[in-house]
Amino acid sequence: MTADNNSRSQSDNRQSESLRGQSLNESSEHIIDDGIWWKILVGMVLGIICGTILSPHTFNLIHPQTSYMIGEWVALIGVIFLALIQMVIIPLIVCSIIVGIVDTGSLHFVKQISVRI
Repeated sequence: MTADNNSRSQSDNRQSESLRGQSLNESSEHIIDDGIWWKILVGMVLGIICGTILSPHTFNLIHPQTSYMIGEWVALIGVIFLALIQMVIIPLIVCSIIVGIVDTGSLHFVKQISVRI
């Protein structure tokens, strides 16, 4: 009976690994096919251009006080974005730990982990 459980868990692990591999291949093909890398590069170049134009230390195209005011508003968008990312990270880590423990398929291992926690 134990040998059957071990062989089942091993085949389940192989199947989940192959599904993960397929998912990774599909997502990388999605990135390449949809041209997301191109959009990222364009966004980086536009950010550098805007930062250079708005900077009071490079071309001095606009008044320094105006550039600082614009910079504060742009920084607000960045701060909100980073806060939203931080709100996603903690649940993502907790879910990853739970999925990793459940993926082991061994009740004995789960008992050992729960005693340690």
